[in-house]
Amino acid sequence: MKNVMQLLFLAKNKKMTNKITSEKEYQEAMALLYTLMTKGENALSTNDTIQLSALAKAAEVYEDDNLNFCLKNNSNSFPN
Repeated sequence: MKNVMQLLFLAKNKKMTNKITSEKEYQEAMALLYTLMTKGENALSTNDTIQLSALAKAAEVYEDDNLNFCLKNNSNSFPN
């Protein structure tokens, strides 16, 4: 949780230099993302928006580096 809170602090100060380094931090970040997203776009403060963006970017980097989420080019994946 400490690293996720550092992400939020850095996001508030617009210094996105930290990243998610473990599955636990990833899960904590996802929980915070969910909390922010359920507020609704119109209810987000400027700080909420900055936090949401920073956490989403950090989660995306973690997913790309560690979870191997990818969309394979498969013609059977999507209906015509």
